[in-house]
Amino acid sequence: MNYQEVFEKHIWQPYTQHAEYGDYSPLFVERAEGIKLFDREGNFYYDTISSWWCNLLGHRHPVITEALERQLSCLDHTLFAGIVHPPALELVERLSSRMPAHLTRYFFSDNGSTAIEVALKMSLQYWKMRGEDRSLFVFLDHGYHGDTIGAMSVSGVSQFNRYFRQSFFPAKMIPSPADDLERAIEELDRLCQREGDRVSAVLIEPLLQGAGGMRFYSPRFLSELERLRKIWGFHVICDEIAVGFWRLGSFLAHTQSELQPDFVCLSKALTNGMLPLALTITREEIYREFLGDYGERTFFHGHTYTANPLACACACATLDVLDGMGDPEREVRRIEAHLNELGEELVSEFPRLTHVANAGLIWRAEVEGANRREMLSIYRSGLRHRILVRPLGNIIYLFLPLISSNKELKFIGEMLKITLKETVA
Repeated sequence: MNYQEVFEKHIWQPYTQHAEYGDYSPLFVERAEGIKLFDREGNFYYDTISSWWCNLLGHRHPVITEALERQLSCLDHTLFAGIVHPPALELVERLSSRMPAHLTRYFFSDNGSTAIEVALKMSLQYWKMRGEDRSLFVFLDHGYHGDTIGAMSVSGVSQFNRYFRQSFFPAKMIPSPADDLERAIEELDRLCQREGDRVSAVLIEPLLQGAGGMRFYSPRFLSELERLRKIWGFHVICDEIAVGFWRLGSFLAHTQSELQPDFVCLSKALTNGMLPLALTITREEIYREFLGDYGERTFFHGHTYTANPLACACACATLDVLDGMGDPEREVRRIEAHLNELGEELVSEFPRLTHVANAGLIWRAEVEGANRREMLSIYRSGLRHRILVRPLGNIIYLFLPLISSNKELKFIGEMLKITLKETVA
């Protein structure tokens, strides 16, 4: 088979401008192991963005692979309406010991954007069934929650969603606390004073805005949000899809604050990226509002692959691996220290790098004055030096797996320096 010919004739990739594939081709990956991807010639590339933030424990982790094989021997798939199965029940039981005690009900879906849609619809229907006119959603500038219509409605307007604005439902944006913490708190307070009793839910990515530019912000914003939640009674939806599972040093990022959200959404690292799976987790009192007449109070939302047994088995195995690590936070802090040191070195060597920051397993920097062509050159140079660095606008970042060794971290840092010398020095 001529893979290049098939690609050029038939494939349409996400978040990709195919017109840019001029004199180079996509990376043809045939296999993966640990934190490396391998092409058809056997060349390796460090997966420094964790395959879009999913891969936490390395590719093809033997514990997770074996769990998938075991599950294949007994049950591959069944509908999850009127039927339950052991992998889903085991996963919920094991997650419940890690979740805040007030979050007791688990709704399965198969990707992060859908988990957000589920939370939005649950929140809106909850208020409607209670006879309260709360249909307004609030979100942060630079926020990103997915590409379905509901998720786009509560994401900052950007090139990701600008063509669809006329289809968005009512939502209001407040400034990002990553830009100005005090202003964000003040604007949220003012909005609540004006329309707090109309707000259905406030959506946030706790402590880090991912696709909006890897923008870190203070836990204080979350604590202030909790204060306003208690006063005005609206829901808070925590999008932990990218930052959950120890990415920022705790199993859930929002627990580094006083916030007690009404919904938490999980995906990505939930199965270590092995198979699609997502969860929307909510309070008991929200669940109970939906009990009653089938036609009036049922939550009419579901997907064919809801709670797929294979994916649930992978998620349980992911928890097995994390449990076996003993102290994941220690590993996070080890990598964080490396990234902090790397950032200091890069700032001193490359004046065009600004707004450099890191926390947990994540590091970011802006390339001052860089255009699309220059950022694409960083990506291509990185591949030549065996690191996968996929920019966000004029931002380069590392989103590393938890199992990255010190030797691997050193190699990645050295190759990143060489890449930047070739492109932005």
